[in-house]
Amino acid sequence: LAMFSELDDPANMAFALCNIATGLQLSGEHSMAIEYFNRSLEIKECPLRVKNQSLRLLGEVYIKKGELTLALPYLQESLPSSRKSGDNMNYGSNLYHLGHLYQMKGNLDMAIEYYEQALKLAKEIDYPLLTAWMFYRLVISNLDRESYDQANLYSNQLEQMSKEHDFFIAFQDLCKALILKKTLRISQLANAEKILKQLVKDANIYQELKVLSLVNLCDLYLTELTITNNSTILDDLDPLIVELLKIAEEQNSPSLVAEAKLLQGRVALIKLNLDLARQFITQAQQIAEEHDFNLLA
Repeated sequence: LAMFSELDDPANMAFALCNIATGLQLSGEHSMAIEYFNRSLEIKECPLRVKNQSLRLLGEVYIKKGELTLALPYLQESLPSSRKSGDNMNYGSNLYHLGHLYQMKGNLDMAIEYYEQALKLAKEIDYPLLTAWMFYRLVISNLDRESYDQANLYSNQLEQMSKEHDFFIAFQDLCKALILKKTLRISQLANAEKILKQLVKDANIYQELKVLSLVNLCDLYLTELTITNNSTILDDLDPLIVELLKIAEEQNSPSLVAEAKLLQGRVALIKLNLDLARQFITQAQQIAEEHDFNLLA
């Protein structure tokens, strides 16, 4: 950055600022990332590709901060510009994050519309990572709106792809576990538990997949506890919730904090500690309402 400043090279300065911001975003330093993205955008000579990327990544940062209203205009500005300029990688990522934003707000129909567009593009440009994420998001979005046939359709397509590319296996395993979890049959729940425990222990999968597996494993244990009334399940569940809270704090993620608080509330409710349950559930609801996480609220 200093070198480009000395050389009076504003275009590469904008690029360097965007890269620094991306690193800060990945390390969870959201406020600093926003500052550097904005510095990149303030440079008049900022290349269009860098501008579109900075706008999209600003949207991502605000989503991670739980500030969905602030995220939306950045994604909406980057989307048509990326498409017009032929930057398909950035365009596809925009579609994905717009879908994720609407999913968090509880607008599943809009989320699925964006996810389907992103999946189509990802296949066209051979973008495996985006393809895998879109299949996963389409499965869980359809499960959330109880479109089980559609969820199974996408899961089956993902399974076919996982036979050809090992890259897709973890995504397929998670989708399979979530579909099994919806059945509420003891045998199927046991299979889902086995898959989720393997994913949580897998050191080679994406951190986000690991976190999603952890959240769903906690929820599964609570379901099993409700069905079986076996209190020993709490021995497995309690440390997982503690781990989830630690990750939420490290990632500075309001949505994960809300998930963890809700899980704590459900555990307290099962233990008949009504005051503590009310406290945790109220905290989760306040976070959800403050950040417009309508699906959680």
